[in-house]
Amino acid sequence: NMATAGGGGKPPSDNGIERVPSFMRDDGGWARTFAWAMAIGFVAIFAFALQAGCRSELLRVFAIASFLAGASLAVGSLIGLLFGIPRVQQVRRDDDAGDGETHIVEGERYVANTNLERLSDWLTGIIVGVSLIQADELATRLNSLAVGFGEAFRGSCGPATGGREIAIGIMAYFAIAGFLFAFLWTRVSLPRL
Repeated sequence: NMATAGGGGKPPSDNGIERVPSFMRDDGGWARTFAWAMAIGFVAIFAFALQAGCRSELLRVFAIASFLAGASLAVGSLIGLLFGIPRVQQVRRDDDAGDGETHIVEGERYVANTNLERLSDWLTGIIVGVSLIQADELATRLNSLAVGFGEAFRGSCGPATGGREIAIGIMAYFAIAGFLFAFLWTRVSLPRL
């Protein structure tokens, strides 16, 4: 039954807390998917590095691409963490009253510190706002970064072709994967701690 008393279309809840969908309750499922995604990403990086020709260049190109992947993963994870920090419930619905009003639970003397939530909201707003206003500048800087890494991929044993495109692919793939991992972790696992 997807209907609630209020008709909001959300699944029924217990004690005023929304139920978590089953795919989000399974920590192992999405974590395994993330591990496979990382493995596939690094296999693709290794396949690109094989273009280098000689062993020293292969290791150099793989190391540079892995560094770019790790940095992109870290940036995506940080943004995912900021967007995914859950809110602490400060008030609870008193279902026994039956009046539809929200009441503070008696006997609670302390409430959770919400400074991290406020910081997350503030930084999220800044990131979204600056990204919208400076989208052209952001695209230009990301392209310059990709060109720089593309040049770094070239070696003495034969140039690694398509370096700029590969750098863009690595940045996008690992940033999105990091965002999704951190967002899901903060939504699924962090509230359980």
